[in-house]
Amino acid sequence: MDEKQFKKVFDEITTIKNLLILIASKNGAQSAEIGKVINTSDSRVRQILTGLGGKKKNG
Repeated sequence: MDEKQFKKVFDEITTIKNLLILIASKNGAQSAEIGKVINTSDSRVRQILTGLGGKKKNG
């Protein structure tokens, strides 16, 4: 797998992770609970949910 393919797979996995975070949040899970499951801080979960935590895409 070359670097371009790796980046594409990584970006897709990140998108799936963010969707799972959103689904969990919509179903009533608290950010601390979500963070514990995905091994990150609750503040990072809140950043993702507010759209502040993601990289800006060019174009």
